[in-house]
Amino acid sequence: MKRRIIIIAVFTLSAFGLIGSAKYLYLVSIKAQQSNVPPPWSLDWYVQKAQSQNSSTISFNAGTIEYVQPETWDEAVNQSSILRVRLMEAKSYPSVVDNGQQQIENGIMTWYKFKVLEQWSQKPPCDGCLTDLTPPSDMLPLNYDEILIPKEGGTLQRNGITLTSIENDFVDFFQSPYYQDFVILVQLNPDTKIATFWMGQNSVITVFNNEQEAATYDFWLAQTDPQPRSPYSNELRTRYGATQYGFSYPNFRASLYPQ
Repeated sequence: MKRRIIIIAVFTLSAFGLIGSAKYLYLVSIKAQQSNVPPPWSLDWYVQKAQSQNSSTISFNAGTIEYVQPETWDEAVNQSSILRVRLMEAKSYPSVVDNGQQQIENGIMTWYKFKVLEQWSQKPPCDGCLTDLTPPSDMLPLNYDEILIPKEGGTLQRNGITLTSIENDFVDFFQSPYYQDFVILVQLNPDTKIATFWMGQNSVITVFNNEQEAATYDFWLAQTDPQPRSPYSNELRTRYGATQYGFSYPNFRASLYPQ
C-alpha cells in the first residue's frame, strides 16, 4: 500500500511539473518578500551575493536581446535614420520589471546622449520600435542637436558594491578614449529625439584614423576573433574600398551623405 501511494505521488508531481515550473519565480519572489530576502537575480540579490563572497564588485549577464538583421546593407540603409554622432554623456539606471506583485530592479540600462554632427538621412521609425521608452529626467532637456539612445547593460554603485551588467552581444565601445565619432543606423523619433540601436552592434560604425577609416564592430574583436561577425563587413570593404582595419570613410560618407 505504501508503494502505491509513492507511485501515485510521483505521477502527480510529474503531471503537474509544468505548472510548478511556471509558478516558480512567482512563489520564490513572494517567499523572498515575506522573509526580507531580495528576489533572485535582482540587483539587491547580486549585492548580497558579492557581500557573501567578501567582494566589492560583481558582474552578471544582461541577457539575450533580439535585434533585427536586414538581409543586405542596402536594406539596412533604407530602413534607418543615419547620423554621425559624438558621445556627450552616458548614465546607468536600474531596470525595473513588474511581476504582478511588486516591482523588481533586475537589470541595468545605460542611456547615451549623443551630439549630432551630421544627419545623413531621416526615415520614419518602424512600428513599435520606440514604445515604452521614457528617458531619465536628469538627462533632459535636450539641445536641438542632441539625441538619447538606451542600451542594456552598464555599471551602478549600490551599498558599496559595484554592479556591472554586460550585454555580451553588444560591446560598449562608445566610451573608449580612442574613438570619439560614430556613424549610427537607428530608429529615431524626430519629435522626442529618442532613438534605438535596432540592429544592435550592426547599428554602429566607428570612425578613426583622422576620418580616413571606418569599421564595423569586428574591428574591436579582431585581436581575439579575426573572423568577421558583422554580416556587412565584407560588403562594406568591397563597396567603399578596403583599408588596414576596415574601409574608406571618405568613400563611405560620400556615398551616403552626398554634398
